[in-house]
Amino acid sequence: MKGSVRPHTGDGSIEGSDLDGQCDAMSGDGRIRLTGRFDVLSARSGDGSVTVEAHHGSKLESVWNISSGDGGIEVALPADLPVNIDASTGDGSIHLREA
Repeated sequence: MKGSVRPHTGDGSIEGSDLDGQCDAMSGDGRIRLTGRFDVLSARSGDGSVTVEAHHGSKLESVWNISSGDGGIEVALPADLPVNIDASTGDGSIHLREA
């Protein structure tokens, strides 16, 4: 799916695959799983894990925000994506790997 995607839920999970462009996903109480080529990315869960796999060709047109208040964070990034990472979670683990 190419373009801008904004899935938001108060109490449920969000899954998106083959995304291309901008994504702003937010869940108050549920996990988030996103894969694709991202330019702008925000993935926030108040109470659930967040998993993001950014594909080759992704770029940072702005600061990416990936956070969880109470859950783990797993991020896979392409080796050629230059980033500075500041990751935090209120209660969970953080895993970074190469995509």
